[in-house]
Amino acid sequence: MALAALWDVFHGPDGQQEIRTFAIITTHANAAMKLIHDRMPVIVDSKDWPVWLGEQDCELSSLLAPPPDGLLRVWPISRQVNRLRIPAQIVHQFQSESSSDSGANRPLNPG
Repeated sequence: MALAALWDVFHGPDGQQEIRTFAIITTHANAAMKLIHDRMPVIVDSKDWPVWLGEQDCELSSLLAPPPDGLLRVWPISRQVNRLRIPAQIVHQFQSESSSDSGANRPLNPG
């Protein structure tokens, strides 16, 4: 899975400074993401990578649609992950729950 993005290098007025910049392209949310936010990153399917990278001619706007429902799964997680300095055990707990069948990570129902 790849996210659509743009990048560039800004050269400062002295010609010495280089700042690499990066932006993820967003689109309106599909059904699963609407539970969280009204926008989401554009996901570029691997078959469309040559188009996105300019290796094949095509109208790029056709790639800017949200992905089909069912491609992504959504789980509730602690609001603590929104904090800059979250305790490491929160992240480890989420990772271990994600890999288990304990039922603690049931996907949210988008519909």
